[in-house]
Amino acid sequence: MIFTLSFLFTISGNGQNSVDTNALNNLINQADISHTDALLIYVDNKIVYQNYSNSFPTVLNIYSIKKSIISLAIGKLITDKKLSTIDKPIFEIYPEWNQGRKKDITIRHLLNHTSGIQNYPLTGKEIDNCPDIVKLALAAELSNTPDSHFSYNNKAINLLAGVIYELSGQKMDKYIEENIFKFLGINEFEWIYDLSGNPYQLKMLPQDLLKIGILVLNRGKYNDKQIIISDWFNESLNPSQEYNPAYGLLWWLIPGKVTFIVDDKQINKLKEAKVNTDFIEKAKNVKGKYEMQKDYYAKLESIFGSDWQQVLDDNLLSLNMSLSKKEYEYIGVNANGWLGQYLVIYPEKKLIGVRMIKRNKEYNDNTDSFSNFQEMLYKILE
Repeated sequence: MIFTLSFLFTISGNGQNSVDTNALNNLINQADISHTDALLIYVDNKIVYQNYSNSFPTVLNIYSIKKSIISLAIGKLITDKKLSTIDKPIFEIYPEWNQGRKKDITIRHLLNHTSGIQNYPLTGKEIDNCPDIVKLALAAELSNTPDSHFSYNNKAINLLAGVIYELSGQKMDKYIEENIFKFLGINEFEWIYDLSGNPYQLKMLPQDLLKIGILVLNRGKYNDKQIIISDWFNESLNPSQEYNPAYGLLWWLIPGKVTFIVDDKQINKLKEAKVNTDFIEKAKNVKGKYEMQKDYYAKLESIFGSDWQQVLDDNLLSLNMSLSKKEYEYIGVNANGWLGQYLVIYPEKKLIGVRMIKRNKEYNDNTDSFSNFQEMLYKILE
């Protein structure tokens, strides 16, 4: 086995949290099954479990976790007063965008994936072979009006490398290295660049990724030094737009409770979209506030029948609409990347988990991505 179970014991951190050894045992077993190469668990200011596979390399590609580190870099620009607001239009940095719909795009829109920049599902093929990822983003057409849709967009994020350079005078990799990494004692890492020298991928040690988590857990403070202003975390770790309420500014938000609401406002949206009248009349009977998903689903079944999901899809899916709106109570945040790289933070529990894996020819998307990592991590302190 990759992971030993000899580390299992009841752990109390400062008298606050006790680790459920059975839940920790289950997490470690699943890490083994999913061929995890690195697993670290941090509770109440100390590492309570860590282990690595024998084949563990020096650094591993963190893939899209890099986006959350870019979010920290934007927060650092604000801390250093190199940026006054993320509502700054991009055309103030790149004047060629002072035209058409592009003039309305702000740094915020890049951070919350609502820029409207043309997006492709197989973005890796487009970006990995691109000689200049910043110019690629600048030249892109718009698929949507800015601030009208959520669309997870790597091409748009790559433009932030240019934004950071223009605002700081340093390439993004150097800015992050000198203004964040050095204060965390992060010295071993590797950037991957396009042919023009723009950084767009990052390899890190798992123990250094944990340091990023500690910085976020402590709202920008590390070893008693405030590296990034605390206010940035109010901004970046909360819902940032209405189209995907589980997303902040390059951080995913973890909901603990979801309330489903169908009210007059939702019904009026259906009318404005000219949804089928019969459907709307039935939908009026669903109006209410449901604090349990099962109660909401039971109501839908009582009104629309056992095939209620198909009925909703037939009437709403093509319009990109939902019958209910959702209110969330959030319990944590996470950054994740391709293959199943995870940095998960539960602030109230003072709990951080890091999971990393190296791709090999035996990698299986269905099992090795460890898609329930954040749920299993949470349970060790339930």
